[in-house]
Amino acid sequence: MKFLKIESLSDLLPFVEDKKEISIRKTDDGGTTVVYRFLDSKTFDSYESLEARGIMFDDLDRVISRPLHKFHNLDSTGSGVNTYTRDYILANKDQVKAIYEKLDGSMISTANFNGTVRLRSKSAYGTDVCRLAYKIYNQDRDIQFLCMFCVERGLTATFELTHPQSRIVLAYSKPELRLLHIRDNVTGEYVTDQIRAAQNVKQCPQIPVTRLEEIISREHLEGLKNEEGYVIQFRDGDMVKVKCPWYVGLHRVVTFVRERDIANMVLEERLDDVYSAFAHLGIDVESIEIIESAVKNKLIEIADQVEQAYREVTAEKLSRKDVALRYDGWDFRSLLFTMLDGKEPKYKEYYKRNILDKRWGLNVVGNVGEKE
Repeated sequence: MKFLKIESLSDLLPFVEDKKEISIRKTDDGGTTVVYRFLDSKTFDSYESLEARGIMFDDLDRVISRPLHKFHNLDSTGSGVNTYTRDYILANKDQVKAIYEKLDGSMISTANFNGTVRLRSKSAYGTDVCRLAYKIYNQDRDIQFLCMFCVERGLTATFELTHPQSRIVLAYSKPELRLLHIRDNVTGEYVTDQIRAAQNVKQCPQIPVTRLEEIISREHLEGLKNEEGYVIQFRDGDMVKVKCPWYVGLHRVVTFVRERDIANMVLEERLDDVYSAFAHLGIDVESIEIIESAVKNKLIEIADQVEQAYREVTAEKLSRKDVALRYDGWDFRSLLFTMLDGKEPKYKEYYKRNILDKRWGLNVVGNVGEKE
């Protein structure tokens, strides 16, 4: 694949502005972040759209942070354009550049904030994981040097934060910030190997490429415990995740393939795991795609209504009391007040609390229908 050259926001907009599940929103400092809020199998239907994973622009629309592009699990053939099968990788093993251990943490990237370094998660500054990352950053001169080196040269460094206070699935005994990749902000090229300054920074462990056939074999993956798996990077920069069944919870996924469980996985962005599991067992994924699209479309519908109400009340300069009276009894009033407080509404959490159990039943996937 060839990454899209992005010098300004206008270079990316044509590929994402019609996708309502992708947020193009202003930051507090006048910049813009482009990041997916909800997704289904059609969200990443072009190579250009893969950049909607948190790319950030300043107040002049210049790109200042370009995290990793969106990539998928092995065999997740219902997920987007850059999907890979085991047979394809083995037939094209000469195109494999590197194999990394898959760390089970949170992605942290640098941003050029008026010539200084800021750390950010996929969608924002100042999140809990950012605060944990800063504690490590402030005590490590090598990480500080690398981050400033990248900012000064139009590059983005992306790290994986693993921390006892920010556990995903695997438990880590001590906080660490390990370098994943360094990317050119404009070309999107991965230039980690070309940056000598990265040598003093702890990096994600690599596996020799000569072990490719072994590490993607089902026998090897099924024997892994207390590990997430691997990330394979190709010579063109694209990547694919290879997760072991222990991490994915393959048996649980297959046993509990109910509509409600799939819908919940959509909300938690864990559906890649299900696609991979179904492909592993030869089960058709059409039923999953129906649920995935239904959840995404409902989230978009809610967001549209809330954002329309927000535009109306701010244009009329209504007081909070007047807003409360006008929207008394409205299902989405709490989300509207979240926006009025200057915060991003948590649409997925709202869906989980108020819609999930009502909308989706316990029917086995394959016989999808709306719960009466």
